[in-house]
Formats: sequence, structure tokens, C-alpha cells
Amino acid sequence: MDLLPDCLLEIIVSFLPPKAGARTMALSRRWRSIWPYHPLHVDFSDAQTREEVLGDSSLCAVLSSHRGPIRRFSVTSYPDFSRGAPIWFGALLARKTIIDSVTLELGNELFKPHVPLAANVRRLELRFCRVDLLPSTAPPTSLFPVLECLRLAWVEISETALAGLVDGGCPALRDISLEGMDGLRHVALRSRTLATACISRCRNLDELCAGHAPSLRALTFRYMGLWRIKIEVPISVQEIGLTLPTIGSLVTTSTTTSSHYGCTCLDSWSSKYKRCYRGWPPAAGKIACLNQHLTHVRLQGYCATRGEQEFATFLVSLSMSLTLMEMIHSAHWTVKTIESQKRMLCRRGVASSVAQLRFTKQN
Repeated sequence: MDLLPDCLLEIIVSFLPPKAGARTMALSRRWRSIWPYHPLHVDFSDAQTREEVLGDSSLCAVLSSHRGPIRRFSVTSYPDFSRGAPIWFGALLARKTIIDSVTLELGNELFKPHVPLAANVRRLELRFCRVDLLPSTAPPTSLFPVLECLRLAWVEISETALAGLVDGGCPALRDISLEGMDGLRHVALRSRTLATACISRCRNLDELCAGHAPSLRALTFRYMGLWRIKIEVPISVQEIGLTLPTIGSLVTTSTTTSSHYGCTCLDSWSSKYKRCYRGWPPAAGKIACLNQHLTHVRLQGYCATRGEQEFATFLVSLSMSLTLMEMIHSAHWTVKTIESQKRMLCRRGVASSVAQLRFTKQN
């Protein structure tokens, strides 16, 4: 072992659990400088694994003695959080080195612990918790200077706090995902760097304002009653992804005819779903993008269900600027079947004289 170079010793250490890796420092003076500066991976998917491999005190010692970067820190089950934050939590927040990814799922639908956020994380995913921000006296640009990706699922955070976090608290933010945030009714995304956003299962959302996000390129809605939401997007948006609710979904709205959908510019609409829901279609006159902006529609995972056909027919018959509608399917359809599908989708007429329908077999 003494003849091996340090690079090979680092590879050997990378295969060891964190607790065993920390113990290698006791082997010799040379080993003392191997593990502390090697990238650390901590990933516990359940409490039993965490207790068997690394307890609270040991994890705190590991985080305190390790000086190198943390590539991934994931804890997705922690029943003892109801008695207060564990001792390792302070050690994690006190680190000065960059942490590439942090994933914490610390509660459930009924119990949501408070979680203060660390300022040296590049990718942060929080599930089932309440978010505590830093004191308001801190300069906005100093809250999370390196955070690039933020994912919040079933997290309690005020609309004001979320807007401030996106606006000035994350100057490097490029991707945001909000899922199950039922406490949000009005979401404002004001960020010069934000490029992609995903909104999923936010049942009470009434308004999404992203007009002050000049770098936003893609906006995705998953399982949302989209037609009742007032949406404002910048002209930089090139693609809107849409996953429609299935029949019987909890987030399906009873009425969809009072749409306030008013995108000012839209070049591509990407939709991935299996079945459309009933109570459809929305009022065409209130969807501004159908008249002059919607040029490309892609239906990913097209199965020719009734809901999918109704959705595609609605766009073909009313989108005056449509140039291409592409159906990505996995079935082995013959030429005769495809021609039959085209006639079905065009049965109510084609609004655009240059519109083309293309069926592509998914590999």
C-alpha cells in the first residue's frame, strides 16, 4: 500500500462508507491527508441504513473533520427530527466549502420541521419541511450566492419569502421546481439568470408572473388546472411543457372554460401525458398564443386516446400560426393507421394553411 500513489488511495477511499473512510486517518501520517480532502458522498435513503452505517455523533464528527468538497448529501428519512434538529445539522450548515447537492426529506404531510438553508449549496432539494430564511437584515445578494438549482416539494414557505429568494437571494439560480405547494396562490419569478421552471401539483395557484425573467427559456406545468391560471411569461420563452391531469385527478378543475392563459410569445408547446381530463376544451378566444405565436406542438408519448385526440384536434382547428404538430408514439402503426389518425385530428378543419402533422416512432 505504501507504494501506491495518492490518486489510487483516493479511489480506494471513495468506495468506503463515510465512517470507515474517516477511520483511515488513524492508519498513518500519510493517510491523514487522503480522506479529509477527498470529495464526500453521504446518501441515506432510510433511517435503518443511517443508524447501521453512521449515527448522529459519528456523522457530526465526519462533517467536522472533512475539509474537502461534498458532492452529495442526501437524507430522505429522519423520524427523530420531531425532537429538534440533530447535532450534525449545525455541522453541515457551518461548512465553508461548496456542497454540490443537498437533498433533505425530514418530515411528512402532517409534520414539517423548520429548515434553515445553507449558503454554500449549488443544488438544493427540500421535501416536507418549513423553510426558514436568513435574517432580513442580510444583503439579498449574499443569501445563496452559488445556488443554481432549487427544488421544493410540499414545503411551507410564504409567497413573499419565495419571491425574495428568487429575486435577490439567488443571483446564480438557473432552475426552479415547485411541487405540491398548496399554500401558494401568486408566484412571482423575478430573476435575470433563471432559465427553466417547473410547476407541479400546486392546486391553489391562481397567478404565475414570470415577465421579469428575461433568461427564461422553458416553462413546464405538470398535473395542473392550467386553463384557470393567469400566466405572464417573457418573450424569451421558447417552450412550454404541459402534463395534463388524468381523469379523476385531485387537481382537475370542474370548469375550464374561463381561461386567462395569455402568453405573449410562444414558439413551442411540448405535452407529455396519457389521458386528457373531462370538462374541456377552454374558450379559444382567451388563449392568445393560438392566434399568432404557437408554431410547433409536440405530443410526447402519444397513444391516440380520446383525450389526446381532443387536445390535438382543438389545437389544429384553432391555431392559426401552427406549422408542425409532431406525435411521438411507441406503437407499431402502419401507414394506413397513421393516415386514419391524421383524418381524425383534422375532422374539424385546419386553421393554418401550412400546418403539417408528423407521426414519429419513439425508439
